[in-house]
Amino acid sequence: GPGEGDGFDLSGYQADIDAAHAYTGILYETYGRGITVGRGEAVRLEPDGSKRELEPARADLELKAVLEKIDRDPATGGWHHYRVVAKGRHLEHWIDGERFMLAEDDGPQFSAEGIFALQVHQGPPMTVRVRNIRVRSLDAASGSESGSAAPPDRPATDARPNG
Repeated sequence: GPGEGDGFDLSGYQADIDAAHAYTGILYETYGRGITVGRGEAVRLEPDGSKRELEPARADLELKAVLEKIDRDPATGGWHHYRVVAKGRHLEHWIDGERFMLAEDDGPQFSAEGIFALQVHQGPPMTVRVRNIRVRSLDAASGSESGSAAPPDRPATDARPNG
């Protein structure tokens, strides 16, 4: 559980990216609800633990094709633009200009604060690269900037799976 081992065990919201793109774009909650919002979903997480659809889900294969196109594009070198938006209870994951997940978290597990961390799962030796990580503070009520960082049309981070 949280806090065990070497002191680097974290819990909470997680924006996934993996080399096979099996989970890329989902919202996962470590030591909580597990896979909370799937790729392509736009949902409200209700207090009773259920999910209510806010808009029709996008096709998983359509979104996976977006990822695979960038993986193969020599001009991008396989780098993806991953943007995470967290404004109060409103959460979004954007990859390569496409929204992959939207959640309004009204569940009792909602957390309004936390830390940023980069996680590497256990497994064989691997290389993971990230670049251009930017953080912009937003006013939770209005969504307006309260600090400065990347322009709104730029991603918050780039990530490239190594696989």
